Amino acid sequence: MSIVTVANCQTYCRLSAGTDDALFTILLAGVEDWIERTFGIGLSEATHVEYLDGGMANLWTWHYPVVSVTQVYDEEDGAAEATTEYYLRGRWPIRRDGGGVWPSGGGELGRGRYKVTYVGGFGTTIAMPGMLKTIVLQLVARAYDNRPGLSAESSAGHTVNWQALADTDMVKQLSGIKPASFVG
Repeated sequence: MSIVTVANCQTYCRLSAGTDDALFTILLAGVEDWIERTFGIGLSEATHVEYLDGGMANLWTWHYPVVSVTQVYDEEDGAAEATTEYYLRGRWPIRRDGGGVWPSGGGELGRGRYKVTYVGGFGTTIAMPGMLKTIVLQLVARAYDNRPGLSAESSAGHTVNWQALADTDMVKQLSGIKPASFVG
């Protein structure tokens, strides 16, 4: 569950509590799902399992931020890495202790060699940045105002057509929340 609530969305849209509760629930869930799938930014803490390749000093998980690493299992060796062999660099990525490189090699069925189980996302452990909360509210408001039948709005003789959600300044700001991955 996200830190942003239906009541927050209604307040942001200057609506009374209880107005379109079901619709706001759907829109909020849709915006959160879209952000998580598109940008890998977790809006709530959850456990994730990913298969990642080696060959670098870092294992880059898809979801950000990483709260904790439960296990790094080497599919090729058939054993879990000792927790002394790696550490979490800030909130992302998982780094090989001593600056070494994670050995490369394929896991079965073409997936990565390392099965990484971790908890990621904003929530009780890591507070969601205010900018991210604002972006979620702006996207929900945009979706609410852009629902069928309300695609254009007139004001003082000017008609404005709403942009697609994917082509907004808010979405461009999302790219700055998750650090860019780098090789090494």
